Amino acid sequence: MTLLELIQEFFNGANFFRLLCELVTVEVLCHPHPRRHGKALHVLLLLLMVAASQVALYLLVDSDNASTALEAPICLVFTLLYLTLTRKADGCHIFYYASWAYFVAELATQTFVPLQAQSSLFNGGTALGFCLAQLYYILLSVGMGFVVYKLLLPGVTDSQTAAIPKRRLALHGLMMLLFTVLANYQVIYWLLGENNRINNNMITVYRWVVCTVCIFVLLLQNSLETLQRTEMELALSRQLWLLQKEQYELSQENIDLINRKCHDLKRQMEAIRQLKDEVEIDRQLEEMEHAVLIYDSAMKTGNRALDIVLTEKSLQCEGRHINMTCMADGSYLDFLDKIDLYTMFGNALDNAIEAVSKLEDKAQRVIQVAVYTEKALLMIRVRNYCQGKVSLENGLPATSKANKQDHGFGLKSIRSTAEKYGGDIAIQSTDHIFSLQILIPLPQEEPLEQAE
Repeated sequence: MTLLELIQEFFNGANFFRLLCELVTVEVLCHPHPRRHGKALHVLLLLLMVAASQVALYLLVDSDNASTALEAPICLVFTLLYLTLTRKADGCHIFYYASWAYFVAELATQTFVPLQAQSSLFNGGTALGFCLAQLYYILLSVGMGFVVYKLLLPGVTDSQTAAIPKRRLALHGLMMLLFTVLANYQVIYWLLGENNRINNNMITVYRWVVCTVCIFVLLLQNSLETLQRTEMELALSRQLWLLQKEQYELSQENIDLINRKCHDLKRQMEAIRQLKDEVEIDRQLEEMEHAVLIYDSAMKTGNRALDIVLTEKSLQCEGRHINMTCMADGSYLDFLDKIDLYTMFGNALDNAIEAVSKLEDKAQRVIQVAVYTEKALLMIRVRNYCQGKVSLENGLPATSKANKQDHGFGLKSIRSTAEKYGGDIAIQSTDHIFSLQILIPLPQEEPLEQAE
């Protein structure tokens, strides 16, 4: 046996392609997770996984009796091992990525390996044909990685930061087991009733169809979960909107009541001063007046709804030693619904208050609010200090709370309200500065009809 024949005997091209596709796929899917080691060590581990898998396949799989049931599971084991050694991800994410890689690799193997086998360019038993075949597999693996990045990655991004539901993992495990059993030669022969005489092309088509059905089922599950999550978010947003409507009405009544009481108290203090002129009484009255002024510092921007929410939040800031400044012309906001306006500013200021309240340096407990126009856009900006740089996901900050799926609706509600008026939000996070910008097109004034 020549050296080339020995290498070809030892090196199974189809399994090499299968493993390469799995490794490239998991690298694409788990890209957001940090690496455990440097790139050089990752490349070394990749080469070791490829070599070790070929040894294991050569020793454990007997191709003479069509015992191919172990080929895909062995490649999967080395993929799981590689992912565990190279990425900082929990076991659920590792299994989830590896299962997707398993089906992507199988689909690619059943599609492209038969094409290579039927091409005379890669056959003939020559060293050139062998090298061209391996180059063919490597280039196809890279191409499959690009396809996964464009088509599959957007469908699984929600699982990179959130916990993966157990039912999703269970279905992935069931589909992998089902495909492994149905794609085995012995099962195929038994199902089709032509033991050891079945056409190889028919086997390839059969495996391709089974793999495609499995992928379709998994994608359908992801779509249903996304739809359910969207419906839940819409229901929660609607519930929050109703609660904020009630809060707005109560806040309006409370602010009016406080203003009336403050006005009455100031009148009473003026009357007491005219009757008494003692130093101690003056001192006490000054303290009372100072306390009253805190509650009498109602914002006056020209928009009643904005005045209410700003006054309410300024009282919260006063209690938490937060300095909130506002430069706003409320007349620009008249075209917005009062509840929508209250919701946007309320959520934005709640987030800002929560962020600056965590700062130990009281000098940084500052919130800046600005409302102005630029060209044909209404600009609402809320800026505050924060701890470090805020990481963004899909244009929104990643929530720091444990239950990630039940939080983060504040900014989503702001974006939804802005989109209702044809606008959007823009978020910038630099070192220790967080800025929320709400951009809404100003309504265009209809031209006056010319007199005839």
